[in-house]
Amino acid sequence: MSDPTKELVFQLEVIEQMAAGGWKRGRAEHYDRALALYPRTSSAS
Repeated sequence: MSDPTKELVFQLEVIEQMAAGGWKRGRAEHYDRALALYPRTSSAS
């Protein structure tokens, strides 16, 4: 049984709720840490 006060439990719950609302989870290898975004899904207007 996991400890419900752990940060990971909280993070997974947030991700689950966001995904249920249509949010798409990105893959770490596609994330640009220097830009702090996913360049493939970002657009400059």
